Amino acid sequence: MAALALTAACGNDGRWEAVRLGLAELGSLVAQDGPQVDLRDSLTPQMVAGVPGPVIFAGIPDRDAQATLTAIARNGAVRTWQTQDRIALDMVSGVLVGSRGLGGDLMSADITQVFEALRGGRSRAVRVHRYLDGEDHLYTSAFVCDFRRESGVAASTAFRSFRALHVVEDCTNPDRDFENHYWFDGGGTLRKSVQWVGPEVGYLEIELLKDE
Repeated sequence: MAALALTAACGNDGRWEAVRLGLAELGSLVAQDGPQVDLRDSLTPQMVAGVPGPVIFAGIPDRDAQATLTAIARNGAVRTWQTQDRIALDMVSGVLVGSRGLGGDLMSADITQVFEALRGGRSRAVRVHRYLDGEDHLYTSAFVCDFRRESGVAASTAFRSFRALHVVEDCTNPDRDFENHYWFDGGGTLRKSVQWVGPEVGYLEIELLKDE
């Protein structure tokens, strides 16, 4: 079998464009000009199994954009996932703490209390996001977030169905509010999530396709 490449394209407007997995040596790169195709429909477990290391799917619904990313580095608890053209997501155990290359990126996030809440240690948490303004000055946005949990929920990713612990995080501040969703499998692994990046990007849909 030829080498399998997981790739993503970035248009001039900074948006992700949908791509497909290819079995050619350098993979298949397809920018979608017409109706958007769900990238997950072109994925198979066999394709992803041939890729060294972990693989995730990510989509930005507000941009009709999708991509696959592979894990390229780890700095302590933070794992960096990247497309071939270096759009990157920083995550801790699947929870987003930063992005690069999207435009309006989340530069960093303080989510210590969020992790405690996701583990069931509290029902309210404060999260702090950092962004760059139009003059490249860093500014912060703090949110108060309430959590609710439901066990035994039917959930699915591209390759599997499972019973999940579904955790909903409702966040608000005087300027905006958003709602994150997390689906954990029976072993506590975050398999699927919908997480808010920021006002310019909107929500990010993430599915863990391959653990290691």
